[in-house]
Amino acid sequence: MIVDNGQWWMPSNRDSTGTGTLTTVDDGSLRLKLDHRIVPWAKANQIVWGETADGTPVTLLGCVALSDRHLAQAVHVHVALIGAHIASVDDRIFCQVSVSLSNLTDWATRGHDAPPLPEQMTNPQRPGEQLSLRRVGREVQLVIESDEPRRWADFDTTIQAFEDLLTLAAMRTAGSSRPSCPPVTAPRSRYG
Repeated sequence: MIVDNGQWWMPSNRDSTGTGTLTTVDDGSLRLKLDHRIVPWAKANQIVWGETADGTPVTLLGCVALSDRHLAQAVHVHVALIGAHIASVDDRIFCQVSVSLSNLTDWATRGHDAPPLPEQMTNPQRPGEQLSLRRVGREVQLVIESDEPRRWADFDTTIQAFEDLLTLAAMRTAGSSRPSCPPVTAPRSRYG
């Protein structure tokens, strides 16, 4: 579970909120299950804003309503940005993203409890980009830092390359918490 009992709304309609849970389903994609309908049925690629129980802002991008039961609603989510509300996928506010990838913890630790992890490696493919592996609880995450603000999608080339590396290294498919765009955390931005 990524967000339990969050409050969710459309950016244009803060008055109509729903309580819901954001989870990762078996195929790795993200689902938002709401207690009532807030996402328009016929429109694809909606942006939904939310807030966790502790007040952390969340932006859900690429939202599509999957079901519309009497009051409840299930929504497919392409990517979850935790730590910021953005109005457009083109907002260039991200200087750092933290990514959870399947197989990364096993590959990085190779059976050891606390081996040293690489930090601040320069990415030769992307000037101005630094890569680190960091522990978050028991999980190891890929952290990508940029010397200038970017759109969240501008980190995708590096994320995909790292997924490919993990697939080869682990001899099994590596993926993020959803099919093609990992959940991205926005711990710092030029606005905050």
